[in-house]
Amino acid sequence: MSVSNPDPSLSAKRALLCSRAHAERVAHRIFISGQRACIIRTGNPIQPYRAAAEASSHDEVEVLLCV
Repeated sequence: MSVSNPDPSLSAKRALLCSRAHAERVAHRIFISGQRACIIRTGNPIQPYRAAAEASSHDEVEVLLCV
């Protein structure tokens, strides 16, 4: 899998783990465990996306998977 690294000062592993594709994989794992899952855009260049079971009121949710 090729992931573009927007900040060359960050490691390739960080770029992979903080990618949208990785957030999708984690959200899928949360979802298949029977929970609601969100992919959240953080606005932080070090971790631009994250997956979570719940989003807070100030999170920018990109994708929401509901059971």
